[in-house]
Amino acid sequence: IEYRLRHRSGQYRWVIGRAQCVRDENGEITRWFGTCTDIHDLKEVEEKRQLLLREMNHRVKNLFAIVSGMITMTARTAPSVQALGEALKGRLGALAKAHELIRPAIATDVQQQNATLGSLLKEIIKPHLDTASEPQLTLDGPEVPLGSNASTSLALIFHELATNAAKYGALSSREGRIAVNWAATNGHLELEWKEHVGNGNIRPPNTKGFGSTLARASATGQLGGAISFDWPPTGLHVNLKAPVERLQR
Repeated sequence: IEYRLRHRSGQYRWVIGRAQCVRDENGEITRWFGTCTDIHDLKEVEEKRQLLLREMNHRVKNLFAIVSGMITMTARTAPSVQALGEALKGRLGALAKAHELIRPAIATDVQQQNATLGSLLKEIIKPHLDTASEPQLTLDGPEVPLGSNASTSLALIFHELATNAAKYGALSSREGRIAVNWAATNGHLELEWKEHVGNGNIRPPNTKGFGSTLARASATGQLGGAISFDWPPTGLHVNLKAPVERLQR
């Protein structure tokens, strides 16, 4: 059976117990022997894989909505069919490039390239920006190097935020803006994602969707931090905190 035991460090860890009984000539059990094996790391890896598989399924469902939004956004300012095609090709190419950032978590034969927090944010959000309008994205913060695991977790979080912004939030209109600010002090990163929509009529969702569940699981489970969501009428505000040491992994 699989269960959790308290380790001497105070942490509860998953173990698997196997046991075999010894019987006497009457068939009565006289004693037991067996093993108790720590499988905590294996459990965490499996949970991460299952979460990523659910994310990939979620991403496929969102793909049609994303492409539809790109077509609508691009068609507003495209002077010709040829210009429309070129703009869409560029945005879909950027979306594919952003997708590469999470592939290493699924395909073990793909090597993860080192990234920084600023470059990661640019690659994730760039496909959703309306380049014909005023700059919609502002990034402000130091260059924070990211390890492969942290890059994957943050890519999942930012991809979900960018997708929702393109569907419902700041990037669903040309007037929308997103400002992302971060700082690393006392060994912790604190990041703020602030959206400003054109109509100023944002309402919090009635139910907790898979996207927010994924973001919380990635922030707490993989990064050892925390994430919170606030929905003022002007647009979504997200606060993300994580130990800098976990971002190097």
